[in-house]
Amino acid sequence: MPRARRASRAALPLAACLFGAALCLPHDTPAVEAPAGTSVRLGGAGRAPGEFQRPSALSFDAFGHLFVADRGNHRIQEFDESLQFVRERGGYGFDAGRFVDPRGIVADRGARVYVLDTPAGRVQTLDSRREPEAVLF
Repeated sequence: MPRARRASRAALPLAACLFGAALCLPHDTPAVEAPAGTSVRLGGAGRAPGEFQRPSALSFDAFGHLFVADRGNHRIQEFDESLQFVRERGGYGFDAGRFVDPRGIVADRGARVYVLDTPAGRVQTLDSRREPEAVLF
């Protein structure tokens, strides 16, 4: 399992802003408005990597990576501490590693990601490689 490291200075204000100030999701594009009035925008509306259709939840892991639950595309997306696209996991389905409508996401300190897939009535856990680990009902 990879060792946790401190998030870069660039990622820390973003994380603080998410949990302490305004969070905006206009036009299906996750954006974080920083206190100084600057904003960070990820992708746009669409199906390509880094694009979104109805993003519903965000979470940071101990490495400073950002995870976005992308409801309309039935997937989650991962971005590094510089907000560069890393990978996606999902697609429509009921099999492990696939999602019907992911509505919540939480990353823990152990590099696991928990995805709430409400219409499917389950929570899926993904390991540090984002491979399906368990399905909880």
